[in-house]
Parts: sequence; C-alpha cells; structure tokens
Amino acid sequence: YRKHLRSTVSRRSLRQLRRLARGTNKSRDLEVHLAWLVEQRDRVGDAEQPGVSWILGRLTEAKRRGWEEMLQLDRKLFPKVHDRLVVQLSAFPTTIRLDSDLRGRSTAAVTASRVRAASRRLRSRLLEIYGYSSATAIHRARIAAKHLRYLLEPFAAGVPEGDGVIDRLKGLQDALGDVHDAHVFLAELRESLP
Repeated sequence: YRKHLRSTVSRRSLRQLRRLARGTNKSRDLEVHLAWLVEQRDRVGDAEQPGVSWILGRLTEAKRRGWEEMLQLDRKLFPKVHDRLVVQLSAFPTTIRLDSDLRGRSTAAVTASRVRAASRRLRSRLLEIYGYSSATAIHRARIAAKHLRYLLEPFAAGVPEGDGVIDRLKGLQDALGDVHDAHVFLAELRESLP
C-alpha cells in the first residue's frame, strides 16, 4: 500500500523500516544454516565430524555477532521510527471529491488492484526459473510469493478457499526459501573452505 500511504508515511520512515528488516537477514540465514547442520551432524561419518563441528562453531559465532549487530541497529533505529510512525499514522490529510466515483478508492478496490499486480509479478517471476541454479530468479519469486501472501492474509478468512490459497502460498514460499537458503549456505561454505 506504499503508493496509498505516500502522503502519510515519510520516505525516511520507509528507509529506516527497510534497514531494520534487512538487519535481520544475516542472523536469520545463519539460524537456518545451523539448524540444517545440526540435523546433518548425525548423518555424516566419523571422518566428516571434525569438519561439521568446525563449521558449526564458526557459524554459531557468526550468528552471535549477527544477532548483536541486529540488536544494536534495533536499539538505535526502532524507537525513532516507531515514534515517527505513531505520529504519521495517527492522522493523515485526505481530499474528498464529492463529484467523483469513490468505489475505485475503497480498501477492497485498492487491495484487488494490488492483488492482481502481485499475482502477475509472481507468475512472471516463476516463469524466470529454469532450474535449481536460477538463484536470483528463485529469490525474486519467493519475495513475490511473500508479498502476495501478505496482501491476501488479512482477508483470507472472509473469502471462499482463502485459507487454502494462503497455505499454498506459504508452501511455495517455504520451498523457494529452502532452495534460496541452500544457495546462501553454499556461498558461506565456499567462503569458509580457504
């Protein structure tokens, strides 16, 4: 709904919210990698155990550092952006045109338009995937699935089969996320080898 909140939420607030969201990426990725490694630990042979233990220790330390960086950023930015958003979202200017059709400006109409656009974006991004190695395309499709799901979730219970659509989008997002996590982890492993 960014376009519709443009007159209310400042660019600065949006930038800071994006920065806070991105600040969680590193520790969240490492958490996923660590969980996978712990699962694998019992499946590898004795010869591989020292390597698994070494990478577990390395990633655990990196996760701790990432967590600290995330909390530091949160302590620095969140109070400022929160207070600003409370002011910005508590009241907003609006223009009411008495001589125009208001149906196109309703929440339903705006949401329907956003859902159609998000559905088209997801479809086109899925069509860009040609296999497991399409790392960028897979990541972009996962983000598109997440955006569509977030648009639909508040209304799913009131729509026939809405919860089923949400479940399918979650499943798609999780599957694409697993592949993305594998790509990120592969890069981490490659970086660790030297």
